[in-house]
Amino acid sequence: MATADRMSAIEHWMLSVSRDGGAERFDDLHVESIDSDWKSKGAWIDGGVWAFQEAIQLRDRLDLPFTVALGFSLCAGKVCLER
Repeated sequence: MATADRMSAIEHWMLSVSRDGGAERFDDLHVESIDSDWKSKGAWIDGGVWAFQEAIQLRDRLDLPFTVALGFSLCAGKVCLER
């Protein structure tokens, strides 16, 4: 996917969560939602770091009043809930 398309996906999500209360709910954006090339777990760290850096620049350019954070779950789905 082209960089402009990735940036557009992040910008659209950021503007949406700033309007609909998603920032207050701590809604998250998964890297595979930005680019299907990042669907495999092996691509998550590189994709996440890239998206994080770009999101910070977008947040500043759009003057959005929230913090950009990057997180990785150490467990998945039902396994997390059973602990």
